[in-house]
Amino acid sequence: MEIQLSGISKRYLKRWIIKNLDHSFGPDQIYGITGINGSGKSTLIKIISGYLTATNGIIRYTLGTNEISRDKIYKHLSISAPYLEVDLDLTLREQLAFFQKFKPLVEGFDQKATLEKIGLLEHLNKPIKQFSSGMQQRVQLILCLYADVDIILLDEPTSFLDKSGKAWFYDTLQAVKQGKVVILASNDDEDIAVCNSILNLA
Repeated sequence: MEIQLSGISKRYLKRWIIKNLDHSFGPDQIYGITGINGSGKSTLIKIISGYLTATNGIIRYTLGTNEISRDKIYKHLSISAPYLEVDLDLTLREQLAFFQKFKPLVEGFDQKATLEKIGLLEHLNKPIKQFSSGMQQRVQLILCLYADVDIILLDEPTSFLDKSGKAWFYDTLQAVKQGKVVILASNDDEDIAVCNSILNLA
């Protein structure tokens, strides 16, 4: 998968959040997006995901020799972001099963070992609404990182994670990036340190 941004701009009312942005993203890399609050990090992630439409400009998604249309790109990506939530009324077991009805997890995903490693195995049958913010974020990250997709989008992925949670996230990110486009929006220095290239929107 390759993503090409050409002249991407986004305006809210009279203010341009992003203006005339040209950039490309390819596989096997972790791309960092950083910048001051309000610089457009989350907006750009939403535009790339197809959730928002740019005011001006073109995005091209190319998988091999095939171009993927914007209205079909959701099938090829997973996203983790503070403005998205898992279903709080489901148990963790139910959430994992429900997610996989729409997007399978990568071949070889070991659910038991993964949940045990990040301290969620004993909570498998608890409603997610009983989870702490950090636990809920780990659930969201499992679904995002292990989805069998071509694009992984991460917006402030470690905001509620403790030290051990961050270590797990960084290790897992390196393990799953092969063959995927990974784009990470953050101002956390540890997050940015794992990226191969940085796009600064400041």
